[in-house]
Amino acid sequence: EDFQPEHNVFDFDYGLADSDTVRSFKTEFEDFKKEHSNETQAWREQYAKETNYERIEDEEGAKMFRGHLVVACCGSDHDLELAEKITSRMD
Repeated sequence: EDFQPEHNVFDFDYGLADSDTVRSFKTEFEDFKKEHSNETQAWREQYAKETNYERIEDEEGAKMFRGHLVVACCGSDHDLELAEKITSRMD
């Protein structure tokens, strides 16, 4: 899938339109909650949990946003030290 401007989390229209995948997940999640309504909330949250975030429009953040930095490394101390050096340069 090609990255489109509307996929940018700082785009002011981000998340306004539900895709088919999101709609199907919401339907499946509602079915799960109904099917297991007799279980405790803690039990249900082991398998699926919904978090509602507050949307904040940050025009200054949107202007400054230049992308995400992803540093992949294994669990070795050497890789973790390199990752720390790379990310410390981003401050």
